Amino acid sequence: MKCIAHMKDKDGKEFSYSLNAKDLTEADERAKNLAEASGWLYYDLEVPLV
Repeated sequence: MKCIAHMKDKDGKEFSYSLNAKDLTEADERAKNLAEASGWLYYDLEVPLV
């Protein structure tokens, strides 16, 4: 499934990051790990309807 993680960078600028995962749990975990490793703030996960 394709998901969109909403993040903020170190300067507070908001951006979206697309990722693929088998379910919401995996998508959430991957987004958290990516944000932590990059110094970003992960604050929301979206699953597009299309």
